[in-house]
Amino acid sequence: MARSRGRPALADRAQIDEAAAELFLEQGYEATSVDDIARRAGVARSSFFNRAASKADLLWTSVDHWLDVAERELLEGTEAAETALERVAALCDRIPDEDKPWAIVHRDAMGTRDALLIGVGPRLARYEQLLTLVFGGPRTAEATRVRVLMAVVATRLAGERWVRGSGVPLGVHLREVCRELGLIDADGNPGR
Repeated sequence: MARSRGRPALADRAQIDEAAAELFLEQGYEATSVDDIARRAGVARSSFFNRAASKADLLWTSVDHWLDVAERELLEGTEAAETALERVAALCDRIPDEDKPWAIVHRDAMGTRDALLIGVGPRLARYEQLLTLVFGGPRTAEATRVRVLMAVVATRLAGERWVRGSGVPLGVHLREVCRELGLIDADGNPGR
């Protein structure tokens, strides 16, 4: 039986993400169902769930991917805690503009604002836990916690600048915000 519409039956996660992005732009997040996305991607509903846990998780594909990369790479490093922010910024330098989370970039047009607010908590908690491990070391627990929380805020602010701009890597924005917050000095050395 020939398929008349949709993508091939063996759609991968990227095709599902693309189908979701198209539909969210066309009809909005709330008006788009998992069945709509599966149909547009050319997969059965059950196949959709083999590749994504939920419609809401599609909003976070690139963020989740880069958190996975960060966990692998930053936890392998042996540098001193003083270079932790630079290690994070260097990883952020590698994130290409095309990996900007489309659901954040187009949140107003897609109507994803509320769903993003719900899904951001687990990602921030995961990032905070990662930074706690990366920043760990000779500092006291309280000092480490303050630095971690400030780095989370810095990353959030840098992310907003990155999403709104073009061509400037996330790592550059992160270093800039870290300097503004006093986390690093003009030379990139740890601040306060």
